Amino acid sequence: MTAAVAIKKIRDGMLLTQAELAERLHVTKASICNYEKGFRVPNRRVLREILELARANNIDVKIEDLLVDQRDE
Repeated sequence: MTAAVAIKKIRDGMLLTQAELAERLHVTKASICNYEKGFRVPNRRVLREILELARANNIDVKIEDLLVDQRDE
């Protein structure tokens, strides 16, 4: 699973729009869009917050999933 897929899985699992997830993570909607398309990778702070959201909502995503981008596969 790539980081892009993992982030979308978390967002979908929480039933959030890109804008809503962006607000929770204190980033722009465009950033979320770029993460989900695999154009950009979140920084450490955002990765940590994404993982915390996943765990708090019982969404099965591992830290390794968030650290893999499409170039690594």
